Amino acid sequence: MVIKNKKGFLRILEAFIAIILIAGVLGFFYVNNAQKQNKNEVGQNLARIILEEIANDNNLRGIILADTAGTDAEIDLKISELIEKSGGGYKYSFKICELNEICIPDNLPKDKEIISGEISVSATLNEQKFKKITLSLWEG
Repeated sequence: MVIKNKKGFLRILEAFIAIILIAGVLGFFYVNNAQKQNKNEVGQNLARIILEEIANDNNLRGIILADTAGTDAEIDLKISELIEKSGGGYKYSFKICELNEICIPDNLPKDKEIISGEISVSATLNEQKFKKITLSLWEG
């Protein structure tokens, strides 16, 4: 097989190589973005699960609603247990507030991507006590 017009063949080959390079670069960015979104989803799910566990635990709900100083240690212990069960890798901060307050946990890092969630906690319909707990997670 003899190629008579080599310039046409080289142009087709160059175009094919250019398409492969562009597709490779776009694929690289897509994979990196997908991995980042997956990490965020894991963090969001973990925060949601932790907050639901706290809200469903009668003892911890009572601690949150009691509003007594120094009782955050049990909540802190529960959060650290749940993070360790999930495989760890996250650091956290939480804060308990009134429902109408802006609730931002203390000691949040400035250089990390923060994943945050909050849940309201109430006693019974007769007691009319309401609080919310905000949890912030970041990769440690």
